This record gives sequence, C-alpha cells and structure tokens, in this order.
Amino acid sequence: MELLRMAREIRAEIDDVWSLVGNFGGLGRWIPEIGCTLEGDGSGAVRTITYPDGHVVCERLDALDDHDHVIAYTIVSGSAVPVENLSGTIRLRPGSAAGRTSVEWVVTATSDNGIDLAEPLMALAGRALDRTHRLEQAVRAGRRD
Repeated sequence: MELLRMAREIRAEIDDVWSLVGNFGGLGRWIPEIGCTLEGDGSGAVRTITYPDGHVVCERLDALDDHDHVIAYTIVSGSAVPVENLSGTIRLRPGSAAGRTSVEWVVTATSDNGIDLAEPLMALAGRALDRTHRLEQAVRAGRRD
C-alpha cells in the first residue's frame, strides 16, 4: 500500500542530481550530518545510516536504474514508522524547464498493522521535503559523486 507520495521540482540538472541519489552509499554527501556505510555492491547492498542522535537505520538496495533515474530500497531495521516492509523509491524526471529536475519520493508498506500512522507519516513527509532541499543545495554546491 502506498503511504506517501511527494514530488518537488528543484533547480539542478538531472544528471547532477542522479550523481548523488544514484550513489546508494553516498547519502552523507547530501546529508552531511549523518554517517553512512555500505556493505555489498549492487542490488542487495545494505547501507547503515547513523543519525546524530545515535539512531541507526539499515536499508537494502532493491533496484538501481541509471537510465530511468530510479532507486528503490527497503528498510530492514530501525524504522521509525511501525509498518511491515517499509520501502522507498526515488524517481527523477526532467523538470518543467531546462536545468530543473522533478524529484519524486514514494513510500510503501505491505501492512499498517491497524495503527494510526498520521503522526509518523507527517514526520516522514517533512523528512522527504528536507532531504529534497538538501539534495538541491548539495548539487548547487558541487558535492557530486
């Protein structure tokens, strides 16, 4: 089931944005206050994200499509949203004008366990907006792969 869909257009070339988004182990390049380590390579690789407060989240790479600019991952541990099989997909598309890119985030799960998800989903939406803003800043600052 789809829990969240959010899209925002940013002022950056799609290939520059993809150089960051498509680097599964390089999350720290656009969110510098987190730690990010990578185990493995390609589909099935696991990144471990450590937040400044010590919270740790592990995500498994499910798909990476350089041609269509799509990356998909599943949270395997540490999720703040109490659902089963929480997955995220980031898809980049050309924006409405030259030098612009549409960044779409989609979050899905297989079950909501009957829990009211309003509060955690609001936090997740805020995090997605913040990360999209940070992505734009990182590209504009030249922090590419």
